[in-house]
Formats: sequence, C-alpha cells, structure tokens
Amino acid sequence: MKFILACKIMGLVHSTPFTRNDLSRTCVNKYEAIYEEIVRNPNEAPWELEQHGTREVAVKKGCQRNTWDIEFCAQVCELQTGDVCEYMGGVGSDRCNEGLECQPVGNQFKCEPVLLGDDYYPSYSSDSSSFGDWFGF
Repeated sequence: MKFILACKIMGLVHSTPFTRNDLSRTCVNKYEAIYEEIVRNPNEAPWELEQHGTREVAVKKGCQRNTWDIEFCAQVCELQTGDVCEYMGGVGSDRCNEGLECQPVGNQFKCEPVLLGDDYYPSYSSDSSSFGDWFGF
C-alpha cells in the first residue's frame, strides 16, 4: 500500500485502485502486487489496468478471452480444453472455461470436460426402474 501511495504522490498513478470496502484482503493484496509490477516494469508486466465504471481493474494481457478470477478481483485468461491450469488457483489465476475443470493429466493439471451423469457413474443407469431397485422400491 505504501508503494501505491508513493506512486500517487509522485504523479505516476492517477486513480485509486479500490474504493469499495467489500473486497477481501486477498483481493486487495493481489491487486497491489499487480499494480506494483505494472508500475515497476510496464512493458514486461502480463497485466494492464482498465477502468470498469468507477473501479480500476487489472486485466491479464495476451488472452484469447478474459473472465473474472475466483474472487471477481481481476480479469484473467479463460482456459480451453487441454490448457494447463493451476489446480488450486486463487486470486489472479487463470480459470477453465465453463463446463471444464482443472484435472490431473499425467504429471500436470489441464482443463478437461466435467464428467456428469452416466459419464461419471458408468455402471448406474438413470432410468426410474434402476433408481427404484437401488433404493428398494
């Protein structure tokens, strides 16, 4: 926070990153780290700042498509099937597209389709007769 205040005083920063009180401390900490990275090395930083209404938002550069991170703090890359992902990704981490989840594949994690219904439980049928048999009806 001191770094941001110093940059604001020196005129390097023209807006306040967060004005809302409902943001988590994790979110604020991540934003401050991103902000510092952008100010220190703007040409190499993987982030840029964009104005979204009254709030300045960190947006990851180089994405085919952006989506909100897990805490709605920053816009991150929306990953597609087969893309490498962080299994326990948090604030500022790229996220798998809707219908995909980060699953172990070999020695890394990748975005893969979510398995539901008969795909997930292949030995169980979804018809009502087997449902009744299962529960003794």
